[in-house]
Amino acid sequence: MSVLSFATFLVSAHLISFLFISIAAVITFLLFYKITQNTTPLSGTLLLDCADNYIEVHSEKAVSGQVMSANLQLAVLSIQVRTIQQKTETIHFVASSMSEKDWRRMCRFALNERNPILKNDSNI
Repeated sequence: MSVLSFATFLVSAHLISFLFISIAAVITFLLFYKITQNTTPLSGTLLLDCADNYIEVHSEKAVSGQVMSANLQLAVLSIQVRTIQQKTETIHFVASSMSEKDWRRMCRFALNERNPILKNDSNI
């Protein structure tokens, strides 16, 4: 958004459009930051069942169900879970919140990578 606002400013040289797009970019960032902060558990216990692609998160808010999809963006893993009540919940995990080995295992589970080479790797 900031690149778009700067390009708009260079093309049209109107300070109002530059300010409008810059403010919109900041508001969008703060909104997504708040959503991510609300869906990231601070601490808790995690249960993964690779055979059924099932996850349970016991933290401030308990969530359990089938993993529907996962998305890895930089160091944040977003997992969408379908609960028993057929509701969709989103949980975010940050790489710095766990050891590197656990992070790799978590990503492999969530992204459903069933590569036989990875299963035999003792570092994962």
